Amino acid sequence: MEGLEKSSRFKTLRNSSRPVSHTCTLSDDRAELAGSQKTDNSTYPLSSSVSANVPIYDTLTLMSSDRNEAMNELHFCLLSGPGVFVVRNLIPSAEHDVIDRAEAAFAQIIEKEKETGKKGDHFAPAGANDRIWNSFQKFAQVDPEGFVRYFANEAM
Repeated sequence: MEGLEKSSRFKTLRNSSRPVSHTCTLSDDRAELAGSQKTDNSTYPLSSSVSANVPIYDTLTLMSSDRNEAMNELHFCLLSGPGVFVVRNLIPSAEHDVIDRAEAAFAQIIEKEKETGKKGDHFAPAGANDRIWNSFQKFAQVDPEGFVRYFANEAM
């Protein structure tokens, strides 16, 4: 993958799904990249296009690609590229109800935590935003079937 090998701060191990980063200084890198980076589609060969400097992927393409290659490309995109990507058709239309179930479970968890007087944390004072700590476990407890269906999606 040409884009991965060009970066002096990011190298991948062949035959490994875990990229190895060297000298990572995200605050400096992100500030520099935020205004100056142009996302080149050739750097992300598995993407179908780039829109507003964001690589756009199709689920079927990612799922049919070599796993290590796909994971390395997505990792590179997050770490050294724009920091975001889109995956189209991640959840098939016929299964969109799992999104509604997850949303309902999270809303229920948030409401319950507000009722029990959960306080703010080191990220923000109470009431500034909604955050669920240990969301996987709480989702599984509130809606076990919804949890299993949501995370049974192999592409996710």
